[in-house]
Amino acid sequence: MITKYIFGIAAVASGFATVCAQDMSTEITVDRTIVPRKQEASPLPSVVPSLLPSEGFRSKLGLTEYSAPVSFMPLASPSMAPSYTGIAGAYPYKGYAWLGYFPAYNLGVGAGYSIISNSSTHLGVAAQFNGFSYHSTSVAGDKGTAKNNTIGMQADFSHTFSKAAALSASVAYTHGSMGLPELMSIPESQKLNDFKATLGLDGRFGSSARYAIEAYASNFSLTDGCVWSKPETSVAAPSEGLYGVGASLEAGKGVAVFKLGLGADFHHRSGSEWRDDSFDAVAHENSAIFSIDPSVGARVDALTVRLGADIDISTGTDDKKFNVAPSLLVSWVPSASFSAYATVDGGKAFSTLSRIRDYSPFALSVVSYDAVFTPVAGRAGFVVGPFHGASVELYGRYACTRNAPMMALAAAYNTPAFLPVGISGWGAGARLAWNHSIVSLEASAQILANGYSSAFIDVPDRAGLLVGASLELRPFDKFTAGLGWELRARRRYYSLAQGQATEVGMGNISDLKFDARYEISGNFDVWARVENLLCRRAELLPGLQTQGVHGLVGVMLRF
Repeated sequence: MITKYIFGIAAVASGFATVCAQDMSTEITVDRTIVPRKQEASPLPSVVPSLLPSEGFRSKLGLTEYSAPVSFMPLASPSMAPSYTGIAGAYPYKGYAWLGYFPAYNLGVGAGYSIISNSSTHLGVAAQFNGFSYHSTSVAGDKGTAKNNTIGMQADFSHTFSKAAALSASVAYTHGSMGLPELMSIPESQKLNDFKATLGLDGRFGSSARYAIEAYASNFSLTDGCVWSKPETSVAAPSEGLYGVGASLEAGKGVAVFKLGLGADFHHRSGSEWRDDSFDAVAHENSAIFSIDPSVGARVDALTVRLGADIDISTGTDDKKFNVAPSLLVSWVPSASFSAYATVDGGKAFSTLSRIRDYSPFALSVVSYDAVFTPVAGRAGFVVGPFHGASVELYGRYACTRNAPMMALAAAYNTPAFLPVGISGWGAGARLAWNHSIVSLEASAQILANGYSSAFIDVPDRAGLLVGASLELRPFDKFTAGLGWELRARRRYYSLAQGQATEVGMGNISDLKFDARYEISGNFDVWARVENLLCRRAELLPGLQTQGVHGLVGVMLRF
């Protein structure tokens, strides 16, 4: 079990998973609690380069980060087989091992075992290795090799004492070694260590109240000295520690529900920070964010309303010490085939090196990040359907964020980085889905503001158009195959020098991918996932190309 912030804007952002696929009379909720994390034993690989989901740690970074209806992951890493530390209790196998490879060099191998797995207690361990290497050519014509080798280990534990109380804990460690081609004629390499741990307790008081308490700790550091240097300047490698405790209480039943969240997050960082066109050293700087999040909700027939606030008091950050962001949800579900919603939220959180790494392992650069504050992030739309398995969602969104880490080039240093910018912007999107017993279709599109100060924190490359489409076939029980296409268009970054921001266009990322799985027996699968079938080579970061055709083809054994 790990803490998950299930924001209202995220609930409607998942559109068809949370609304269309369920009975439309289901309440759209804004919730924040500790919930069990049980991953199914699916052999289909994932492109996420981490053992623990990044959203698994308490972080109130503005809701814009979770508001996109479709996730467009950059092509920084090859496909990876699944990472999970155990198999759901009802599953007949306690362990798994998998191996995948794709030329020239895309390699993945992993194993996991549920040491204890019964109705009340779970203890699982897992380890995996992922590596890739490919050639990249910079805009200046410099050729080099981008490579990344990462090994991770994880364990998680949960125990249910009764129907009213459950304890959870998790720990994970990742070590990575990365080599960059000559970005802007500057060779770079770096190694990292990433440690995370959580401890949580949740339960109920009677039939009308529930609580959740969690403590967490994480540490992220680069171990190789400088990740970037200039003949006359040397910049220390960044590191950070993130620690915190949180608690939430929910009370009420029937028409009205009251919720209260309390949190204390502490951030220790060192390295450097972008200030006034230069990287200034940050030596052992400490900061903290204390938060109070009250809300009250009511439901009358088809109408659900929730009103609250996110109140933050911070120390040691560059932003204001006291901030208040609204929290509002209005949901109207008059029938099983129509719903309308509006959400407004925001908040303050630390922007971390680990979060940037989730975007790309090559995006660390030299920057240590401060706190990010989203005064307001809003989304409104409606969902029609399902009719015979078909649904459509239309929505608009707006958000503004201070100190958002956005893709940039520090021109004076000739190095790519994610530098803090104050941004705001409007956007609109649509999503269509159709589900049948043997086939599923889905398409989505977003049009977004994409200027220097008009952008969204969840789109760090400032793509102005996001399009996605997918087809999944299930012709018989033991075989699944699918095609997916994702487009990031009108991408751009800004070259910053002497207080001036110069726009630089980036090529579109057009990714056609294929995945398939065949269950040979109950405990043996073969699977494949291949990405960038069109072999389009666009810039992932300034000076760094995406990988060509890549992926993994492999086997999984359960035992």
